[in-house]
Amino acid sequence: MAITLLSPAGTMDWPEFARVMLLASPAPQATTIPIAAKTGTAQNGVNNSHLDDAVFTSFAPADNPQIAVGVIVKGGGFGADAAAPIALKIIQAYLGQR
Repeated sequence: MAITLLSPAGTMDWPEFARVMLLASPAPQATTIPIAAKTGTAQNGVNNSHLDDAVFTSFAPADNPQIAVGVIVKGGGFGADAAAPIALKIIQAYLGQR
């Protein structure tokens, strides 16, 4: 049985998706690299610590993707604070920028 999650009319093309992700994301601003990204937090419930995991998922450059990076920092809190800076360093290193 085939399952269709989105009809072709309900999907966007890749450049439009990248543009929307870039505009909607608090991607690291310390770079000139256009990064399409999504931050997040994940409740882990380990030992009732109440420390959420920081999540950051991205690809870059947004207009011509060459690398995809996902970072999870256990107990890191907010993705933009803990995980995004790590992803930015990985992206910059891969693309040969500082």
